[in-house]
Amino acid sequence: MEATNHPSFETNQAAKAVLTPGVVAWFDSRVLEYIRRHHRLPQAVLASGSVSKASPPWHRFVSDCRLANVFAVAWRVKCITVADITG
Repeated sequence: MEATNHPSFETNQAAKAVLTPGVVAWFDSRVLEYIRRHHRLPQAVLASGSVSKASPPWHRFVSDCRLANVFAVAWRVKCITVADITG
């Protein structure tokens, strides 16, 4: 499973400057894992991106985990997409 719906922070220089130190800290603490081409892939690859925010540091690091969450725990709230309601 693989998907993305947020723009990469790598294409936004202002976001890159603000968010890179946090990403490095997450890699160092093993919160994030880099997947190389020759590595056996995990079951879900969740792309990360950035969105603008109204307060400093003006950018937020995001990852859409909805695809993987369906395997974790049954939710009390049903999540639907536009594709679900349009057939």
